[in-house]
Amino acid sequence: ILKNEIIYKNGVILTWTKYKKKTKISPTISILKDEIKINQLVNKNQGNGMAKIIFQEFIKQNKTKLYLDVKKDNIRAINFYKKNKFIELENKFFGKTKIPGVIMVRNYE
Repeated sequence: ILKNEIIYKNGVILTWTKYKKKTKISPTISILKDEIKINQLVNKNQGNGMAKIIFQEFIKQNKTKLYLDVKKDNIRAINFYKKNKFIELENKFFGKTKIPGVIMVRNYE
């Protein structure tokens, strides 16, 4: 796995992992070679539109299936990803405290 891939621009941080081999991310979902999992997308100044611009440019440059996971109660993020053509695949839990989350995917067009 290629790690520590990052964009930091205009107060936005986007990190991801591009997989070198097929890897299970849940009991029923595998990421294939050269597919990408978004690790984090953070905008220091939420609402200024910079995350949208940077994320959409990232999508254009990476013509592959994209995965991410997000906390179930982060409605703002889930709606943002849905606007960027991600769909919910499966529920998941984060950590030992079992925080509810969801795995999302965006198919390459």
